Amino acid sequence: MSGKENKKIILEVMTQCEAEVISKEIIIKEDLKQELKETLEKMRKNKFQSVAWLGDKYLGGTWFDLKNFKWSAELEEEVWQD
Repeated sequence: MSGKENKKIILEVMTQCEAEVISKEIIIKEDLKQELKETLEKMRKNKFQSVAWLGDKYLGGTWFDLKNFKWSAELEEEVWQD
């Protein structure tokens, strides 16, 4: 994932009642990986399931890990929890 160019990321977020999915286009202006990691961390801390896309390429997301009972986030090969 290259860093210093404007990219349009699509962030799909499931509402907490899981009734609908909201899609939002996010323009990343500086460091794609850092800005997206910050966004995913906000989703994880606020307990939202989300998926981030660059075109049709999956970049990462957030989910509740039923095995460890913790909210998790992933960006490329990196996964983190509380």
